[in-house]
Parts: sequence; C-alpha cells; structure tokens
Amino acid sequence: MFIVTLDTKNFSFEAHGYTEEEANEAMGVALTEHQKQYGLEPDWWSDYDFATHRFEPGLAFRNGERLA
Repeated sequence: MFIVTLDTKNFSFEAHGYTEEEANEAMGVALTEHQKQYGLEPDWWSDYDFATHRFEPGLAFRNGERLA
C-alpha cells in the first residue's frame, strides 16, 4: 500500500491506495472535494509538494527512517 500526504498551512491531507496510482487518484478526489467545499481554484494545490510513502505494516519509523 501507499500513502500520499499533503500539508498546507491550514490542513493536512492523506490518501491511501494499494498502488501509488490509486493513492494519487484518491488524493485527487479529496483535493477536488476540498476545492468545492471552500470555493478554491481548481488547481489550488499545484504549488505544494506531495509526499508518497510505501506503507509497511509491522515496521517503525522515526523522521522517515526505519528503526531497527
């Protein structure tokens, strides 16, 4: 599984998918819904950086690095 995150000054968004493509599609749906709810421009998120991570159950991480 994959997790895509986006942090803005007002909100944190997270979307999940079995593939990276599915996670990105889910994020697109979430951001489009947010855009409609707040009356934002359709591409309001284009200036932000997204982070994509592979979800690995049973592992622990600190600051993005796996702990032994």
